[in-house]
Amino acid sequence: MKIFRSRVFPNHFLYCLFILIITVNLFCAREYVAPKYHEPWTRTRTYPMEKKFPLGEYKTVRVNKETMPDFRRNLLIISKKVFSVTMSYDAKKYALVMEDIGYPKLFYLEPENLVLQEFSYAYGFCDEAPVMTKDGNVIYFVSDRFGNKEIYRADRSQFLAKSPYLVDLIVDNLHDNFDICIDYEGTKLAYISKKEDRSRVYIKNIADGTEFSPSHHTEYAVKPLLSGDGKFCIYTVYNRMGLMVILSDLEKKVNTLVTDFMKHESLPAVNGTGARIAFTGKRNYLVHDMYMYDRTENVLFNITDDMKSDDTCPNISDDGKVIAYQADGQWDQKSIRVIDERTKNIFWFHEYRTHMVKPQLSADGNTLIFQVNEVWVTADLEAVRKHFAEKAGTNG
Repeated sequence: MKIFRSRVFPNHFLYCLFILIITVNLFCAREYVAPKYHEPWTRTRTYPMEKKFPLGEYKTVRVNKETMPDFRRNLLIISKKVFSVTMSYDAKKYALVMEDIGYPKLFYLEPENLVLQEFSYAYGFCDEAPVMTKDGNVIYFVSDRFGNKEIYRADRSQFLAKSPYLVDLIVDNLHDNFDICIDYEGTKLAYISKKEDRSRVYIKNIADGTEFSPSHHTEYAVKPLLSGDGKFCIYTVYNRMGLMVILSDLEKKVNTLVTDFMKHESLPAVNGTGARIAFTGKRNYLVHDMYMYDRTENVLFNITDDMKSDDTCPNISDDGKVIAYQADGQWDQKSIRVIDERTKNIFWFHEYRTHMVKPQLSADGNTLIFQVNEVWVTADLEAVRKHFAEKAGTNG
C-alpha cells in the first residue's frame, strides 16, 4: 500500500517545527502567560436582617433652577460628543471619551488649570472605558489598537516627561476585555473577559502580573467593582436562578451571595472598605428599588421604597454615607437623587421635561456628574449642603 506525503510538509518533524514557530510568534512574542484561574473559593450566603430605612428622618429637597441656584456647570463646553466620563477621588481631574472624526478618543481634563490633553495617538482605533487612580495621574482604558480589546495604562507623568503617546499594555490575552475597574492606588485591576467561553471576572495584580478569577465558571459575570482598598470585589452574576450580587473577599478567597434568589438584583456599588454595598433590586415584582447592605452589622435596608419610580445606577461614596442613583418616574421622567446621610437630606435634581441620567459620584461624596439632555454637567454637593443649611437656619 502506497502512502502519499504532503508536499508542503514532507515529514512530521517539519510539520511540528512549523506549528512551534507559529505558537512562539502568537504567544511568546507578545509575552502572554496563561494564568491559573481555577483556585478553590468558598461560597457562602448572607442572611441579613431586613430593616426599614428611616426615610421619615430625611428631608426631601428639590434642587433645580426654579427653587435655587443648583450649582451646576457644564463639564466641558465643546462641539465634540462626550460618550463617557470618569473622575479622580476629589473630582479635580477627569478622563473623557469624546468623538473625533468618527472615532472615540481618550482625553485628560483638569478644569481648574484649563488643561485638556489627548491620549489617543492615531485615528482608526477606539479608546474607551477609562478609569482613574485616586490622584488622577494614572488612567487605565480599553482599546482595539491590536485588533482585540486589550487593556492599557497611561501615566500622565510619563506623558509630560517622555512622549504624549506612550502607554503600557497591561492585559494582552488575545481576547476582548471590558468592564474594567481599579482600586484607589491602581495596584489591582478587575475586568471581564470571555477567555473560557463565559464572561468571568479576573483580578490582576499590577506589581507582579499574576491574576486569578473569583467568579464561578458556570456563571456569567458582569460589572465588577473593586473597593478602594482593593480587598473586595463586587459584581453581578447571571445563572438559571436569575441576577444576583456576589461579594468576593480577595484575601480570604470567599464568595458571598449578598442578594436573594429569584429577585433580579444587580448593578452593585461598594464603598472604600467594602463595608457598605448599594444595589438595585426588584423584590416587590413591580419596580426596582435601591437597597443598601451593611456588612458589618449584617443589615439590609430598602433605602428608596418608591412604587412610582424605577431606581437604578447606584453610586456610593468612600465612607458609604452618600448614595446617588437614577430615578425613572412616571411619564418617562428621569431624575437624579442623592441620599445624604451626612445632612439627613435627599437631594432631588429634577426639572420638568428634562432627562437626567448616568449619575456618577466622586469618592469623597462632594461632586456629582450626570447627563442633562446628552450634555455632561457637574453639581457641587458641598455647596448644595451649605446653601440649604444656611436656608434652614434663616427660616428657623
